[in-house]
Amino acid sequence: MKDRVAGGIILFLSIFYGLTAFRFKLEYLVEPLGPSKYPILLSLFSIILSLYLIIFPGKLDIIKWKLTAIDRRIPIFIVSLFLYIFLLWISGYIIATFIYITFLGLIFGSTFFKSAIMAMIFSIAIYLFFVSLLKLHLPTSYIIDMLK
Repeated sequence: MKDRVAGGIILFLSIFYGLTAFRFKLEYLVEPLGPSKYPILLSLFSIILSLYLIIFPGKLDIIKWKLTAIDRRIPIFIVSLFLYIFLLWISGYIIATFIYITFLGLIFGSTFFKSAIMAMIFSIAIYLFFVSLLKLHLPTSYIIDMLK
């Protein structure tokens, strides 16, 4: 029963999210994919998964969840996600993502050096992928924008 209730809530939120994405229009944004394509894809994926929960409840009950050290780190992860969003606005995509991924690596037990290397590779690779291949804009630093 819990699966169906969760599936219904997720379905409602996904439909609301998708309808909101359909109405999101920016005339001054000249990007090939536009601002609403990724939210629409995310809502469709979420609708499919929520329907699975509604139609096939109890399929995930075979997994026995145990409270582990990772479960205790989830609230830290959620708070750090909000801090990442704020940092993204202040410092721009590359710096904020580098700091965030390094922090996540440290939370989940990696060394600082390994976390920093992976964060640097990921930040730059994803930035180049979005800017060069997809022709999408990623946030720049608010401070740098003020100096221009």
